[in-house]
Amino acid sequence: QFVREAKDLNMGVDTASYNELKQCLEEGMNPEKLVVTAAIKNRELMALAIEAGVLIIIDNNDEYALAEEVAENLQTKAKFGLRISGFTFEGSRLFSRFGFDICKVETFLTNNLRKTEKSGRLLYTGLHFHLNGYSTAQRGAALSQCLTLAHRLNEQGITTNFIDIGGGFLMNYLKEK
Repeated sequence: QFVREAKDLNMGVDTASYNELKQCLEEGMNPEKLVVTAAIKNRELMALAIEAGVLIIIDNNDEYALAEEVAENLQTKAKFGLRISGFTFEGSRLFSRFGFDICKVETFLTNNLRKTEKSGRLLYTGLHFHLNGYSTAQRGAALSQCLTLAHRLNEQGITTNFIDIGGGFLMNYLKEK
């Protein structure tokens, strides 16, 4: 029901598993309105997302390499964003079990995007973060640090089209598990 309503309202859906993504696509959701943020992205999920043209939020080097391999095998392009972690807040680093350390993202992107310029399979589109809890002060600090990062990337010719601050509300909208 949730997916049908989202589709009817032209809203997006954040999918966290193969089954969620598959069911959204089967309901006729526009792939441009879907994103994959699953904590663990296996080959099957990656292939479904890439074939459908769904944005994938990458959490680590292994997922990046898998997306690159799957896109190459499918001879298509894959849109991705990077999940960021390790923000500084009130003198401490914010813990998150997901994502690339913000201090390493710029180097990671510049190195990897240069390597893939020949194939052009992976298309960087933006930044995403996930924080534990709902502190607006922490989210504000993280967003500010993402904006600074996006400006630095832009100076190097790497355009950030979105910054997703994560959050929302947890729900199960699968027909069956």
